[in-house]
Amino acid sequence: MVLKQEQYEESQRRFFGLFHVHGYVDDEGKEIVYEFSKTAFWCLSDTNPLRIMFVWIATWKWFDYFITLAIVANSIMLATTDYEIRLNPDHESTWTPT
Repeated sequence: MVLKQEQYEESQRRFFGLFHVHGYVDDEGKEIVYEFSKTAFWCLSDTNPLRIMFVWIATWKWFDYFITLAIVANSIMLATTDYEIRLNPDHESTWTPT
């Protein structure tokens, strides 16, 4: 038995929260639907506007770029920090003002 897209989504809605965000389409021209749990934090249902906004942000491609940039920037900051002052309190650092 072949289910139509609407019937499939309705059957899945009992178990998953189905989110239609961004209007992305796959190679076949069908809209991409994100499946997440039915509730989040035991109180935010799949129809809650706040949760829909969070799903929109989490599935946005620029959010991935921002997180990656934040990780790279943090790694650079950790690599350029002078930690000698923690081992030798009398050390005069040229990187970190005391």
